[in-house]
Amino acid sequence: MSGSWPRPWQTLSNASHSLQEELSREVSTMRKFATNFVKKRTAEAPGQEDTSEVAAIYTPRVGYELVAWNAANLAEIRKRAVKSAGEGDRLGRVIARVNKQAKKSWKVYNGFHKELQAILETVQMVDKIRTDLSTISDEISSINFRLIELDLLNAQVQMSRAKMEEFRRFSVYKQTRQEELKQMDVKLKVVRDVQRETSERQRMESLAQKQRFLAESFQQQMLQYKEYGTLRPGMVDRKFQGSSEYDKQLGEVEIEGDVARDDDLNKFLSDAPSFDQPEILTDIEPESASPVHSPLTNERLMHSLLEQKMDGKKIGDVQDESPASSGLDKDS
Repeated sequence: MSGSWPRPWQTLSNASHSLQEELSREVSTMRKFATNFVKKRTAEAPGQEDTSEVAAIYTPRVGYELVAWNAANLAEIRKRAVKSAGEGDRLGRVIARVNKQAKKSWKVYNGFHKELQAILETVQMVDKIRTDLSTISDEISSINFRLIELDLLNAQVQMSRAKMEEFRRFSVYKQTRQEELKQMDVKLKVVRDVQRETSERQRMESLAQKQRFLAESFQQQMLQYKEYGTLRPGMVDRKFQGSSEYDKQLGEVEIEGDVARDDDLNKFLSDAPSFDQPEILTDIEPESASPVHSPLTNERLMHSLLEQKMDGKKIGDVQDESPASSGLDKDS
């Protein structure tokens, strides 16, 4: 431990030093006085040695005075020494007590210093623990934040799994629907094939019916022409009057003029087959005839056969009393 002694010990130490210095000065003064006295007396007796002992021997007066003075001074010195001894004893006891107290104080101070060091170490440890706790708190906060992030990620994973499951179900549903659509496409294709076959059959039947109708009409007109030499007015119309198919066939063709011309009829008759060969009419099979190459469906033959409508009337409806309205009467 650094520092000065307690104040009472300093005071006693100063007093002891002062007493010792005072005693030293007294002794030095006495020595000087004795030396000077001896020198003075020996100077009066030449040939004598300059010593106090010689002076004391050969000069009884001087020795007596010196002894008396020394006795007086010694008594004073003794008295002062006794007093100084008492003061020294008292000072020694005080110094011992002070030393003892100082040692005790030193022990107390050392103990206090050790306790203070322990307290400082404890404070430093507490500060370190506080810093560690702050660091641990920050780490706990970071861990809590990471846990929250993990919870969010877990929720996202759950949502992703739910979406994947939904997508899987949708994929299964989509696959099922695709299979159903494929089956429906197959069925629709079959239905379309059936409809196509049915439509084709109906078309063929319609064409066959048209061919039969045209064949019957042509055969009837040919028989009429063979019997009468000309087309008898109203004969074909009376037989097929009211027939929707006949009216439809008549409605598909129109002529530019109002009255059928004789040259058209003559052209038809010139292009017609010979009536000396009736097997041409009897051997006709309308069902097997081609709708394109059959002579019954020839566009020119149909045009000449049906003879196009004129003013809402057909060829057979031409009146006999109006010779100017038809070219047939002129030829006949």
